[in-house]
Amino acid sequence: MPHISSRPETIRFSLTKISLLLLLGLLGGCSSMVFNVATEYTQTYAEDVAMPYVMTISDPAMGCAMGDAMTPALMSMGTFNRGASKLGVMSYMSSALCAESQAREQELRYQRALLRDDRIEAQDARIMVKRAWAVAADRQYQAWHHLSQYYGEPGAGCPGLESSQDELVWLLGLIGGLQAVNSDIRSTEGRIPRSIAARVERSAQCLDSQAWWGVPKAIRATLWVMIPGVVPEGEDPWRRLQEASDVGADSGVRLANIFHAMAAVSVGDEALVRQLIRDHAQAEKRRLPDPDYQLLDAMAHEQMLGISDALWTAATGKRTPTGAFGRFWDDKQDTVETIDINDLL
Repeated sequence: MPHISSRPETIRFSLTKISLLLLLGLLGGCSSMVFNVATEYTQTYAEDVAMPYVMTISDPAMGCAMGDAMTPALMSMGTFNRGASKLGVMSYMSSALCAESQAREQELRYQRALLRDDRIEAQDARIMVKRAWAVAADRQYQAWHHLSQYYGEPGAGCPGLESSQDELVWLLGLIGGLQAVNSDIRSTEGRIPRSIAARVERSAQCLDSQAWWGVPKAIRATLWVMIPGVVPEGEDPWRRLQEASDVGADSGVRLANIFHAMAAVSVGDEALVRQLIRDHAQAEKRRLPDPDYQLLDAMAHEQMLGISDALWTAATGKRTPTGAFGRFWDDKQDTVETIDINDLL
């Protein structure tokens, strides 16, 4: 399994040192040179310490908040060092999580308004849904843009990915490109080039799918389902998606299931969507998340829970009850209890 090492003892990074460097530079009139040095320290710390550490947390909300807070500061370093684009992939993808969460919440509000036959509330919620997906699309597209800046245009061949960190950044950037297109469609704004999807499909072949939790295979197979006429001869996208989901379930990083569910949603197969949610819940019980990549597995859980919430809300007016992830309102009564007195307290 790929592992991004954290080597704080080799970095000797110090915020005090950076502050002193900046102060000396300003006093001595050598600000450009000192900013370069400070930028090098900060980027080294971010890549070798912060990024591996953030992957180990299991709180997507914290990851999204970090992206919102840190992205402007990290991107300002691009003036002095092109390495900021590498960090930009991570930071913009983290920030996009916030907008996605807002979009999902507004979608639930929209569903509840429909159930109440409250047209004004439904219309307002729908406007907010589109706005939030537009923000998510912009941030995901920025991640794709920074991937292109650092590694070269995806789709034209495989870049020199020299480390597991480079491979992870490449993978996240491809996910950003695919999600940017999907989010843009959901926003109805049509500002993200659809041609990105085909380039993502080609670029996913640059990674070892088995090593990266089945995600590269899942990305390709999802696009085979969603884009007419691109399925290679002899390939079965649904079989490939199941293979990818199985790899993710066994590895403890269940990201591939997101793309499997995305494909099922795109063709309106609710029975398969439900089964994927059940499988995801069972996989979480069978195996703990990979400790080095807990954030990614937590993100996968949040995405699948969001799909479950949408199904529950459309049918019952409320989201997935506590402890009921992997079950549904119309299951047998001894399988799921849809009303819990604790939920009323």
